[in-house]
Parts: sequence; C-alpha cells; structure tokens
Amino acid sequence: MVHVNFALKEINCKIVYYGPGMSGKTTNLIQIHTKAPDRHRGNLTSIATEGDRTLFFDFLPIDIGTVNGMKTKFQLYTVPGQVYYNSTRKLVLQGVDGVIFVADSQRKKMRENLESLKNLEINLCEYGFNITDIPLIIQFNKRDLPDVIDTIDMNKELNTLNVPTFESVASTGEGVIQTFKAMASIVLEDLNKKAKKSTDIGNVNNNVAEVSGEKIKWNDFKKYCQIQSRLAAKGKNTPKLSKENEKRLLGSLINYTLLLQEARKRNIEAKDTEVKRQLKQFIAKHGSQTSFQDYLGKHNLTIEDIKGEVVKNILISKLIQMIFPDFIKMMRVANRESSDPKPENILKGEEKKKIIAGLYLKLRAGKDIKIYLHNKK
Repeated sequence: MVHVNFALKEINCKIVYYGPGMSGKTTNLIQIHTKAPDRHRGNLTSIATEGDRTLFFDFLPIDIGTVNGMKTKFQLYTVPGQVYYNSTRKLVLQGVDGVIFVADSQRKKMRENLESLKNLEINLCEYGFNITDIPLIIQFNKRDLPDVIDTIDMNKELNTLNVPTFESVASTGEGVIQTFKAMASIVLEDLNKKAKKSTDIGNVNNNVAEVSGEKIKWNDFKKYCQIQSRLAAKGKNTPKLSKENEKRLLGSLINYTLLLQEARKRNIEAKDTEVKRQLKQFIAKHGSQTSFQDYLGKHNLTIEDIKGEVVKNILISKLIQMIFPDFIKMMRVANRESSDPKPENILKGEEKKKIIAGLYLKLRAGKDIKIYLHNKK
C-alpha cells in the first residue's frame, strides 16, 4: 500500500524482490545502489548468512522526484529465498506495492522458481491480495550461465499471468535498471490513476475538514485513523471506529495540520539525524531489529508509520521551546529526577499532555477551521 507521510510530504512506494535462494535478488539491489546518484539513494542494508545472502531483508530507498507536489520514494526490499524463512518473507511483503520476481534461468533451478512463485501467491493471499492485484514483473536472471532454459520456455512455465518480463545478468548489471524502471513506471501509473480518480470524485464532499485553506481529504483522514488505531491497538485486529472516536481523531489530525503549518512558517523541521536517532531509540526499546519487525507485523504497521510519529514528536518539542520558552524550567520542577534538558526526555505523563494541549490551543487561536465530517456517510 502506498504510504503518504504528511509530515515529510512524501509518498513512499514499496517494491519487493522475490524469488528462490541465490537467484540474484540482493545483487539487483547492489547494482541499483551502485548506479544511483548519491543524492537519490539511501543506505543499503544487507544481512548475510552462510546459506543465503539475505537473512532478513535489504532496504534501499530511492528518491525519484515529485508526484503531484509530493516527493516520491521507492523502498526496495528483498526476501530470503530459503524455504525455512517463510515467516520473514511474509513479513517483508506487508504493504507491498509491486513485486519483481527474480527467477534463476538455470535448468536445474526451475522447480525452485515454481515453488517460490507459488509461495509468493500464498503469502499475498494471507494479506487478502490476489497475485493479479499486485503489479508484478518477472526477471529471467543469470542469462550468461551455461545450460539455461530458453526464455520462451521460461515464459511458458512461469508467466501464466502474462506479466512483463526482462532478461538480466544481475552480476554485471545487465537488465537490472531496466527491470526497476519498468516496475517504477507501473507503480506510478497506478498511483496517478488512483489520484485522478480521487480528484474526479473530489469537491467539498471529498474533504473532511479545511484548516487555514488547507484541505484534509477523506482518504488521508482514513489513513490517519488507520495508523493511529493500529498504534493504540494490541494486535492486528483494529476495532471499528465509533463516530466519537472519528471526531476525536479528526481533531487530532487538525492539530497535526496546524502543527505542520506553524513549523513551515517558522522554518522548523525534523532533521534526518534527529529522526534516525529517535527511531534507533524506539527500536532499541524492543530489544532487537527482529523484535521491532515482529512488533510492526503484529500491529500491521510500517517503518514509515513510526517515522511519521517520530517526526511529529520532534516538531512538537521544537515548537514548544519556541512558543513556551519557560517550559523546560516548569518541567524540571515537575520532574526533579531528570537532569536531561532534551524536551523529549523532560516532557512526561500528565504534565506533558497539559503542555501539548496548551500548544494546540495557541495554534488554533484565530485560525479558520471548517469541518465537513458530518457530510460523510
């Protein structure tokens, strides 16, 4: 599912490289990382094991510019191919927007290719998707090796869905960028179609509120409710929102919109280093990266959902320092045991809630806020 980060004005699309062990999934990401300009790529994380080069996942965010005023990024993952890592493969597929299936062209690997493709179909089904619902490309990799199956025969065996296919030699980079560009194009085309459909439906009836001229769309509100409910829930099954909770969350989103507007006005931002530091602290609370991923899976959340909350907390802390310059002194009195002047470590409990409530009251003062939620069914 395409993830919209309101705080960073980003659209994040997730592409997963799937396929049997040692078929060339990680090599694809390494090649893309090597060829991408520095300013358009993030860090490539890879965990290697003796049996398969990717135990958990590879992650490579690629910035490709803007779509409808939003910065667009692709997050590239691979899954471990070994049979006994199926729970990890399933977890990495969560929230996927497109799948590149990397098939090994060697004749002796065809059975593994078929098993892995079937495994992909089953795992998508567990998330409520039919494999035909997800953009899919099949890459015939390792075309430089002896005893490879003819692409016509590979197509007959693997491409029963008649999806786009590409030949490649990932070890040299041949066909790698072409495959990725084709998938990016398909995902963006799908995204633009959905955006156009939303615009066509649009007008006041497609908005839930307007804050100083900035419209809050119904779909954005639903996404916000979904994330906040999952963060508060104890498991994957998020209870249906009552009308009362909908109104409460709309108030929360209006406050958040005001917060972002004020931050832009004052040129306040959450720096990447600050976000990474707090995200690292959040992950550390769970004990390990694996435990953190288990938490995300249990609550049906993504790393971008958590980043959005981290950004919000950083902006809140910075704005409070500007608007209530004496708050650190007040909080030190309330939390005498704390000697750390960092806002996120001083703001605690009920006192924290009071200060944040005061911030939002100040931000709301004199603002033109229109609410259309009652128009929605």
